[in-house]
Amino acid sequence: MGIVFLWSDEYTVGNEELDSQHRYMFDLGNKIQSAKPSEARTYVMSLYKHITAHFTKEEEHMKSIGFPDTAEHQVMHERLITKLNDLSEGFKPEMLDELITFQHNWLINHILNDDKRYFDFVRSRI
Repeated sequence: MGIVFLWSDEYTVGNEELDSQHRYMFDLGNKIQSAKPSEARTYVMSLYKHITAHFTKEEEHMKSIGFPDTAEHQVMHERLITKLNDLSEGFKPEMLDELITFQHNWLINHILNDDKRYFDFVRSRI
């Protein structure tokens, strides 16, 4: 396994449901890497479906609380979905390293920076 996806409390954004969804993305990252080549595509598709559902839930929550950067956040999500779609659509086992590096870098950066801003906004309103 090249990159190990380890959950840390520093990734907690303050919403139990969304944190659980983020942890599942970490789990899928590990499963994709340890899967047999014939199974890896199934996990990649699961990741794609999970992230799409997660973004829908996150964006609904942002709109409901009046988060001022919702549109900007949605654009980030759209970019990720496009890239992930490109990687998963023509997925071949030799693309695994590229996919894992992309997933890891994006997941960590997005949670620590973009999602944290969103949840800082939520906490400021309490």
